[in-house]
Amino acid sequence: MSCQNERGLIQSYVDGELDELHASKMKQHLDRCEECRSAHVIELMLRSSLRDTSLYQRAPEDLEKRIRLSLQRETRGEKPSDDED
Repeated sequence: MSCQNERGLIQSYVDGELDELHASKMKQHLDRCEECRSAHVIELMLRSSLRDTSLYQRAPEDLEKRIRLSLQRETRGEKPSDDED
């Protein structure tokens, strides 16, 4: 497998989406190729940082209430009122 082919599969490898054969080939390639190994580490770090809950910001309570109310009305088939702007 070439680096060009492997680079396209690194994210799938990190996500556990490769079948056993391709995952094994990827692991062997990463063991031999410093450049792809670095790309793999970067992908792992990115994935980890995206799971960091400190990055999430909760919506203001009034906004959350308005959205929920709007969704409930829409589900019931009601038209939004003019004062919901």
